[in-house]
Parts: sequence; C-alpha cells; structure tokens
Amino acid sequence: MKTHNLVLALLLGLITVTVTACGGKDTTQTTTPDPVVKEQIIDLKNFDLTSLDGKVRMFELWGVWCMPCIRSMPKVQELHEQYSPNADFELLVINTAWRGDNPIKVKEWLDKNPQYDFQVYYDGEHSLSTKYEVNSIPRTIIIGKDNQVRFNDHPMKITHEFLDQLLAE
Repeated sequence: MKTHNLVLALLLGLITVTVTACGGKDTTQTTTPDPVVKEQIIDLKNFDLTSLDGKVRMFELWGVWCMPCIRSMPKVQELHEQYSPNADFELLVINTAWRGDNPIKVKEWLDKNPQYDFQVYYDGEHSLSTKYEVNSIPRTIIIGKDNQVRFNDHPMKITHEFLDQLLAE
C-alpha cells in the first residue's frame, strides 16, 4: 500500500511539473485533495468555496502565533478523523494571515506538527474572516447544507451531537 501511494504521489508530481513546464493550463487545486497527495497549504483564493454547497462545512480559522488556536488543534484533528470520511462534510482549516502569518510560517508549523493530517488553507486576502466578521481566533464557523451559518464560536464548544444533527438534515 505504501509503495502504491508513493508511486501515485510521484506520478502526480511528474504530471504537474510537465504541465507547468510546458506552459499548459493552470492546474491550481480547486477541490479538497486526496489526503494521500494533499498539498501542504492551499491558497484560499484558488479554492472554489461554492463547490462545497450542499455540504456541512466547518471552517476553522487560526494562526500559528495563537496559543488558544494551537490548544484547539487536537479537537480539530479529532473532528477531522471522525467526520471527514462522510461525503456530506468538509473541513477547511484556514490560517487567517493575521499578525504576520504567511505560507512559510504555516508550513514550518505543519512540519513541526505532523500529527495533524488535515488540509490547511491560507487566507492572505482575509476573505473569510471579513465575510463572517471574525475579529478573534480561534473561530469555528459551521455552515449547514442549507448554506446558513449554524455555528460561529470557539471550536471547543462543538459537540458531536450537533454535527450529527446537521449531517442528518
């Protein structure tokens, strides 16, 4: 299995390098990637959030400098492990780019914390924090299948019962 995953990752990398080197169409990731070949960080401006319409979406906004955010990450990982296999659920862990965070700092943090295997997004344009009027982190925003905000609070306040209920709707 590991050999198969390695071959798949190498083949995907070769295709990406070939297309990029040949000046082909932009192959920027626009959907949640397979965890086996996930990118370390996806710029949120290159991600089509409307592709998630009809799903329960959990946006986890955080910063590498934010100790409450870091303390919340085990809970985020737990929710990722439990709910990400559900096709009706999407988790986006989004760095807010506040206080000097940048993709290099985020990657360094990810490299030091390999226990977290969720996909990480970077919001350098502050589009999500502006849209949902976020002025403090950590902040979890959960959007229901009906595209309505159902939760906008601290991640430690999320319950499994609440998520189960949203997914059952």
